[in-house]
Amino acid sequence: MKRFVLTLPIYLTLFSLWSCNPDWKNAEFVKVSPLFSDHMVLQQNKPISVWGKATPSENLVVRFQNQEKKIKVAKDSIWRVDMEPVPAGGPYELTIFGKDTIRFTNVLVGEVWICAGQSNMQMSVGMFDRVKNYKKEIAEANYPSIRLLPVSNVGSLIPVQIPPCEIWEKCSPSTIETFSATAYFFARHLHKELNVPIGLIEVAWGGSSVEAWIPTEYIEKVEEIKPTISYADRTIENLPQIMTVYQNRKLEWEGRFQEKMAQIQKDIPNIEKLEFDDSAWKTMCVPSYWENGDLGYVDGVVWFRKTFKIDKSDFVNDKHELSLGYLLDKSKTYLNGVLVGKNDSGSLLQKYTIGPELLHPGLNTVAVQIVDYGWTGGIYGEKDEIWLRNKQGLVIDLSGDWKYKLVMNMNELPKYPRIPSNNHEPAVLFNGLINPLIPFAIRGCIWYQGESNASRPVQYRSLFPLLIESWREKWGQGDFPFLFVQLANFMERKPEPGNSDWAALREAQTMALSLPNTAMAVAIDIGDANDVHPKNKQEVGRRLALNALHIAYNKDTVFSGPLYISMNIVGDTIEISYSHVGSGLKILEENKLKGFAISGEDQVFKWANAEIVGESVYVWSNEIQNPKAVRYGWADNPECNLYNMEGLPASPFRTDSWDIK
Repeated sequence: MKRFVLTLPIYLTLFSLWSCNPDWKNAEFVKVSPLFSDHMVLQQNKPISVWGKATPSENLVVRFQNQEKKIKVAKDSIWRVDMEPVPAGGPYELTIFGKDTIRFTNVLVGEVWICAGQSNMQMSVGMFDRVKNYKKEIAEANYPSIRLLPVSNVGSLIPVQIPPCEIWEKCSPSTIETFSATAYFFARHLHKELNVPIGLIEVAWGGSSVEAWIPTEYIEKVEEIKPTISYADRTIENLPQIMTVYQNRKLEWEGRFQEKMAQIQKDIPNIEKLEFDDSAWKTMCVPSYWENGDLGYVDGVVWFRKTFKIDKSDFVNDKHELSLGYLLDKSKTYLNGVLVGKNDSGSLLQKYTIGPELLHPGLNTVAVQIVDYGWTGGIYGEKDEIWLRNKQGLVIDLSGDWKYKLVMNMNELPKYPRIPSNNHEPAVLFNGLINPLIPFAIRGCIWYQGESNASRPVQYRSLFPLLIESWREKWGQGDFPFLFVQLANFMERKPEPGNSDWAALREAQTMALSLPNTAMAVAIDIGDANDVHPKNKQEVGRRLALNALHIAYNKDTVFSGPLYISMNIVGDTIEISYSHVGSGLKILEENKLKGFAISGEDQVFKWANAEIVGESVYVWSNEIQNPKAVRYGWADNPECNLYNMEGLPASPFRTDSWDIK
């Protein structure tokens, strides 16, 4: 399955195509939204909207199963018909008759879900950040009644009508590798439980902020966000001017960057060559993000070098292959001083063909220059993807310790200009990715996002519910199920209780449960201290599916772990009451509850003792005689082990409303 990679020239082409829709303005033939293709899934038991453009006043006929709807195209060329609801089944044909005929085959009717969010929703089964057991999962992904539609990442300053997607695909080992892992495991569980076709529409953009997914007229009501809307006059006429300003700023930045790079080359010459002395450089274990090592969270230019030894008899005559995993974000790779490859996309596995003349008997050096503009940088992937291999299959392992040096910090330059349709600008992802999906009939949405808003948790309390409510109102299909993943545990574990932005963001997510038809998959136990993209997406998908079985399909099942309801102070002890206890509360794998902290009036929290009593937990500490509040799992990466008997973890919470900043 192809993935759309956005570059500036492509963006400008799409800008004119999807913003102005010239191919729809004067349609001479019948056109239909790209959401419709062979192999698609249509939502069962709901009116099925089909729409597109054609010549004004043209008479069209839409036929599906035993239904036939006639319509006359409006003056603005827009047409839309709503077919009557049908039960799950198929395969069927959907046909549109006009001046020409459009026929879609192998159409299924079942359950359609929007799968949205940032990188943890975008994280695929087998590319780049991979799930656990990805090879086995890919090999066994034979589910022809699960259909996949990825929507490419194209933002827009104004609402567009045409989604940047290709075609629906059957779920198979050849198509699932690049598709959302969370969405796939969610669908797989549902398909087995419901025995109906499942359609997944993936609209996920790594690093995106929640405000980018909210329509303009809604986001403008949020006073804290309104000042950040930097392109207030968003009209088709003004978009070329906005893009010109951006291009000029980008060219200016790139000129400054190249000046710095030229100076570095003068100051540190021959850095790519075998004879360069890197003995004073530090070492880093590869593959890894450099944020997980001594470099920490720095954006900039880093050189990596790896020296290895070969026997010339093993690498003669034939061409060889060099594999270096994923190089984030941009890179240049040299072998013994000769440039062998360039990379402008960190999402692509880097493999290069090497001529035998580039290798020397004895010592050789691979040198890689990596430019990281933001988020994570480094040589990443699996250990078995970093090697040199000859034609006979002899492999030299190049993973392990590499020498490295930070030669430029991006803080030395002005802030890199963001493209106006970037994934943080308010409303741009709603405009470019969600608006063109409406009014396609859906069952609901699964959502995994929040990491990019973790530094603004209080703001998220209003933004996240606003997103849910705005999508429901725009879709016009009622309060459809909206299921979301609470942020997983991440970062270094702290020895003492304290405040945490990630904990506060989880609290904001939990508050959204006050909206109807919402549910939350708690992931506090399946994160990774060193990786913001935990690999156990199987369990995330399963927990979301449990949410769906109850909320969307009225199954009598335990779908949530324990949620805090109330507290009761009894002397020096606080009793905590829960909902969603299932068959009862339990401690996972140990005999002592962990993760509880207690505080007096001074708001200084101490680790606490805790004990399960029936459907409650009693919390106390010998250091706190007059307790006022309890917190559980209140940390970036808490150690906590309270579950219900069905194996679902309790959500982190706090009983106080004290200032968390």
